[in-house]
Parts: sequence; C-alpha cells; structure tokens
Amino acid sequence: MVNIAPHLTNTYLNLIILPTEKCNFRCTYCYEDFEIGKMKPELIDSVKKLIDARIQDLDTLEISWFGGEPLLAKEIIYDLMNHAQKIKKVFGKTLKSNMTTNAYLLDSESFKELVDRGVNVFQITLDGPSIDHNKSRILANGGDTFSKVVRNLEYISKTSFDFEVLLRIHYHPRNLKQLESLFRELPSSIVQDVRFKFFFKAIHHLGGENDSEFSVYSEYEEKTLTQNLNELAVKYSFNLCEDQNSQYVCYAAAANSLVIRANGKINKCTVGLNDDINSVGELLEGGILKMNNELFRKWINPLLESNETEMACPYNSLKKESREIAVLNI
Repeated sequence: MVNIAPHLTNTYLNLIILPTEKCNFRCTYCYEDFEIGKMKPELIDSVKKLIDARIQDLDTLEISWFGGEPLLAKEIIYDLMNHAQKIKKVFGKTLKSNMTTNAYLLDSESFKELVDRGVNVFQITLDGPSIDHNKSRILANGGDTFSKVVRNLEYISKTSFDFEVLLRIHYHPRNLKQLESLFRELPSSIVQDVRFKFFFKAIHHLGGENDSEFSVYSEYEEKTLTQNLNELAVKYSFNLCEDQNSQYVCYAAAANSLVIRANGKINKCTVGLNDDINSVGELLEGGILKMNNELFRKWINPLLESNETEMACPYNSLKKESREIAVLNI
C-alpha cells in the first residue's frame, strides 16, 4: 500500500522551475519545441513572492530545476536560490534543490556556484557509450557531447563537495548490445565514487517529431532488460540507485508539486508541456496562483482514489480520457 500522505501534505512544496525552455542540445527523441526563452524579470519576482507567501506554512521547500537546459539561465537559478536561502534562514525551514541537466555546461565554476547555493542533486543522462551517445544527444549545431559531459563529471568526482549525481543511462534497440562498452569507457573516478548512482531507463515515444523514426521496447521487455542491466552493472561495481522496485508515485500526481514554466504557465507534468490537459494554471504578478481547480483535481485523483497504476503516470490516463472524449464528440 502506498503512503499518500507525503504527496498531499501542505507542509511540503515542490516547485519544478523552468528558467528557460531553450536548449543547447537537439536530442533525437526530444519532445520539446524550445520556443520559450528565459523567464522575464517580472516573472522571476513573482516566483520569489510565491515562495515568500508559502514559506511560513512549510516544513520543506524543494526546488527542482528543469528545462530546456536550465544551465543556459544560470543567473536566474543563482538569483532564485539566493532568495530561497535567505527566506529559509529567516523562517528556519528546510530547503532542498536538485537539477535535471545535460551537464554540458556543468563546468567547475558552475558546479561550485550551484552547490554553494544548495543545488546538490543532479540527474544527468548518458545514451550509452560515446559512439551511441553522440548519435542521439547532439549539440544544436550538430557537434558531439559525450567527451565534454564526461570531463565535467570527472571534475565533479574529484571535489570534496557533498552532492549526488543520478546517472540516467538510456537504452533502446539500437544501442542495447553496445551498452556494456559504457561500463568500460567511464573513468574509474566516477564508477568508484559512491556519490554517483546509476539507473537504466528505456526511451519512450513522448510526442517528439522523430517518434516514428525509432523503435521502443514494450513495458514487459523494459522490465526484464532493466533487471538484466542492473545485474551487469553490479558486476562492474557500479553503484545503483536504491528502491528501484518500490511503488512509484509520480510528482505530477502529487497535490504539493507544481511545474512553473518560463512563461509563467503552471503545468503538472514536464512532458507534454503544450498539451491543454497539462496547463492547470498561471503564476500572476505578486506571486498569485490562478488555478483551474477542476483540471488540477484530475491530476491528483489517482492519489485520492488510491489508484496505484494511474498515480505512477497520471498523464497517460488523462491523455486516454481526452482521446475518448474527442471520439465521443465526433
């Protein structure tokens, strides 16, 4: 039985912030359109005021940085984290922060600036060994990315900072047989560092313009292959993420989690950003949230109804419902 209380409590708030929706990569399977640039100053001020308005009622504020590529807007991240740090000290609250980044811009200076401000958990993706990674995780100008990302990871491994890097290893029918090469290709300083944790994830069709050009594994195949890869990684002494088999509650199903886009729109999920069913509100001037409460409730219904399948991915069930309604209206 899933404990739903942590996902409904008003004493915790997770703000998933997109400081920009531009990206320096053009991953072949990406679903984003990169049309929205950096947050404007007035929106940044509204985010600060939202934090100010909520902080007294919270025990914990968690800020998750997403994009686009968030490190294209470092100055916004530094500014908002500086503000959050000041506010949490005044009220004696807990502040956590993490970032999903491609790590191409995660150089030594940026890493130190982030950790100093409390951003100390990073999710970073590798698409297998360099020969495969450079085919799918490509710079916007067409260049390779693997070597620079790994160099940045090497630097991080040589610091004494308190951090955690979750290395998300993508696999798919085209790179599966070569994946073991990655285990030999990564520097030992990364593999042997317990601050680096690995997990395997099959790529999916997420609505990107190239979805029809690549095949994916079924849910059953993914479960079996992930287990096989975990066993192989252990043989190479990789540190795996814990609780990989525990019941998963998606952040999008949680009542205390909001996605703040770079244009001020409020979403529940970081996939399908422009889907109408994903747009549940807007952050207005002064930190005021204008919400579509009926639509918001649909996202958290799986928790309220203890539907363990749908709470793992409420977006899938909402998309299905939306398609069925569209058919009925034809």
